[in-house]
Amino acid sequence: MSCYPEEHNKYPHRFRPPLSLIHTPVSLVAVMRLKVVCQPPYKSTEEEDDESTTTKMSDQYATVQKGSLKLKGIGVVSAGKKKKKKDKETKRLEQQINTNRNEEEETKSGYIDKRTPAQIAFDKMQEKRQMERILNKAEKTHKRRVEVLVCRNYRGDVDMSEIEHFMPILMDREEEGNLSPILAHGGVRFMWIKHNNLYLVATSKKNACVSLVFSFLYKIIQVFSEYFKELEEESIRDNFVIIYELMDELMDFGYPQTTDSKILQEYITQEGHKLDTGGPRPPATVTNAVSWRSEGIKYRKNEVFLDVIESVNLLVSANGNVLRSEIVGSIKMRVFLSGMPELRLGLNDKVLFENTGRGKSKSVELEDTKFHQCVRLSRFENDRTISFIPPDGEFELMSYRLNTHVKPLIWIESVIEKHSHSRIEYMIKAKSQFKRRSTANNVEIHIPVPTDADSPKFKTTVGSVKWIPENSEVVWSIKSFPGGKEYLMRAHFGLPSVEAEDKEGKPPISVKFEIPYFTTSGIQVRYLKIIEKSGYQALPWVRYITQNGDYQLRTQ
Repeated sequence: MSCYPEEHNKYPHRFRPPLSLIHTPVSLVAVMRLKVVCQPPYKSTEEEDDESTTTKMSDQYATVQKGSLKLKGIGVVSAGKKKKKKDKETKRLEQQINTNRNEEEETKSGYIDKRTPAQIAFDKMQEKRQMERILNKAEKTHKRRVEVLVCRNYRGDVDMSEIEHFMPILMDREEEGNLSPILAHGGVRFMWIKHNNLYLVATSKKNACVSLVFSFLYKIIQVFSEYFKELEEESIRDNFVIIYELMDELMDFGYPQTTDSKILQEYITQEGHKLDTGGPRPPATVTNAVSWRSEGIKYRKNEVFLDVIESVNLLVSANGNVLRSEIVGSIKMRVFLSGMPELRLGLNDKVLFENTGRGKSKSVELEDTKFHQCVRLSRFENDRTISFIPPDGEFELMSYRLNTHVKPLIWIESVIEKHSHSRIEYMIKAKSQFKRRSTANNVEIHIPVPTDADSPKFKTTVGSVKWIPENSEVVWSIKSFPGGKEYLMRAHFGLPSVEAEDKEGKPPISVKFEIPYFTTSGIQVRYLKIIEKSGYQALPWVRYITQNGDYQLRTQ
């Protein structure tokens, strides 16, 4: 006999959570944001307290008319101290206005700004940083108010007012430096994640399986993002009705249900929920053996596009030693096939080659492999064949990682010379260390420079160089970088500042690139078979791309 609730036994192919969560379901899910209410610049905290006191007492004893206090009964409110503070603030503002007027008068009277464009850009950057410091300091005195955008109580065992306790607890923990993804208030646990400026919170009164709760919250973000492109406050406000419909389908009485966005999009559209007058019944894809693909799909031209995309993460020390290197890969597909096809994908997997007696052939040992739910895992464990009935459209079939030594694809050598704090010179040499038949496209080399640098001069053998003063960096762009080539760039900056050398360290050089028809790991698609009972012919297309991940090289 099944220990799952009755509603789970009706639809056996729905998502089934672990038994630990079945006995401890989620009570409430909410999406909220922290709103900062700015105060007028001439009001201090004490003035606000004085004003609120005046208003409270005026309700009982007096009426306030145009700044004068008219007594009704007992109680006198002194406004002298408050007026004094306002006078000081008014004087300060008047002095600032007079200063600005004097500057304008100097400009009108023939004052000429003799600063160079670089100095003007540097001054603007300094003003921007100073303004950011002022705003950060002022933000601490601003009122912060919690606004719940969406809230769904699935079980009713947790009061709706409990969600109001979450943000004060979060802020207290943040100030103490003891922030945790799981918070508690009384007998209620809050499990939360942050996305952009929004907080997604789930509550439970018992010891729930938190890993699955967090997985469910991230699934909510994924579904909402596919519906509204970007999950933010504005998209939530514009789609309240659809969001509540989605939340009702994603979870039922605290138990996760249909979490596949492709299934949800079949009967919850941007125009609204289309009801079936024939009576309530779940869509066919929910109860099908293959819940991620609908029946009756037809295409005039049957095609499959497969992309093998690898990102290279690399960290090189100042003396040229590779400190960290790994490859993070994924296989993404776009499927436009009719009917219910079965696909079989073969890779040059090391375990497969060893099992078939081809251990000496070129193979790759995949680590941390993660598959889409459509893949038959039992068959993969037996013969390492990736067999699946694909969803319609675009999806990620699998992801993997290779924690191995990677030779830097684009090697950067840098020589930086400072001349008695009056100028600084850079010599940057870029070398491609991959095969000549491959070419890196849209290469960008980001070189950090001092914040007070000015008067830039550049000379390069290829590409273009641009100084971005607001980011304190130089960007060397090379549209096409063939393998086995070496290029040189020289840069010269003036240093008007005579301050001591920065003791905080130097930011590393970062590189961006994309190499088509190339994989660093050497992974290859040996075959992609398409089997469908109607026997139609389909065209499979395979593409390889290697790109930068976190690719950094430290400087001397």
